[in-house]
Amino acid sequence: MRSCNTYQDIKTPEDELKEMRIEAIYQDLIDNALEESDGRPIGPLTKMYLRKRAKAIFTKKRMSKEE
Repeated sequence: MRSCNTYQDIKTPEDELKEMRIEAIYQDLIDNALEESDGRPIGPLTKMYLRKRAKAIFTKKRMSKEE
């Protein structure tokens, strides 16, 4: 019998904090995109790009703090 929990399912408090910060950046990017689109819906490709952009912004901020 296999367990349904894997190592990838286990999240540390640091992982959860990281995800919350990335989600906050993503929501800011979504809000800005909605303002610029004059109320038109945002497509799935744009949302995917914004999610990647949010992760890049988070990583850049984290790297600048470590220096």
